[in-house]
Amino acid sequence: MLSKPHATLIVTGYGLLGQTLTRIARSMGHEVRVISASDTGSSPSVWTSPTWLQRAIRPATQGAGHLIHTAAMTSVLGCEREPRAAEVMNTEITEIVSELVTDVGLQMTFISTDWVFDGKLGGYKESAPKGPINTYGMTKAVAEDSVLANDGLVIRGSFIGSRPDGKVGLREILQADSVPRVGRDRRSNPLHVDVFARKVLELTLSGSAGVRHLGSATSTNWTCLCSEARFRMTGDPTILPAIEDSVPRPYDTTLCTEHVLWQQDPPTIQSTIAEFCGEEPAL
Repeated sequence: MLSKPHATLIVTGYGLLGQTLTRIARSMGHEVRVISASDTGSSPSVWTSPTWLQRAIRPATQGAGHLIHTAAMTSVLGCEREPRAAEVMNTEITEIVSELVTDVGLQMTFISTDWVFDGKLGGYKESAPKGPINTYGMTKAVAEDSVLANDGLVIRGSFIGSRPDGKVGLREILQADSVPRVGRDRRSNPLHVDVFARKVLELTLSGSAGVRHLGSATSTNWTCLCSEARFRMTGDPTILPAIEDSVPRPYDTTLCTEHVLWQQDPPTIQSTIAEFCGEEPAL
């Protein structure tokens, strides 16, 4: 599936996607150099230092061909409460990394989000106008422009999966004895994180540029997804609405994925949930 054997990649960030990309790429024989300020997936203040970035990234670029930038401030509530921190982490750091890799001749892949859209229509194509309605979406939308200006690759999408570092994630919350408060009235078409990561690697190593959308062939309401996943794992579909906060959230951020090529039938929400629950391996 990957077009370049034994490639050398740089992965920034060590959250769920960063860890998954690293694991899968190494299992395929690629060399991966991870740039992270910690091994916990956090985004400490050191990331905001251009000097630290220069010292961390430049030596790692020797012999590398690609950099996949996953590091981000992803808490939607956290971004709303600390907009300046979100701007620095999601926008300014991305701009700095993009300039760094361009200077040394690497291609950059930037992991963006479906939340760059306002969620009024759904079925968004890559060419659809952006219209973020919260700080998280705004900071990622602006960051995309700097990557595209340097002929990089922007990948939008969402994913679900079990954290490999032992931290409590969505799966652990849904498996808990107490009824989880995770229900939200919004639609999307996420992929299992393993499937998402493999496609990111494929697009990166093929030299793709511009904007690409990744997602399941079908979409679902987030409440329905969580309820079905909980039922498959515990036999109890009961979930409660998430605690309301003041953050505006787009209703339908389903992405059009007609330009994505799959070797087999494209993944659906049903297959994504099955993979998430451990009922079948990710593609």
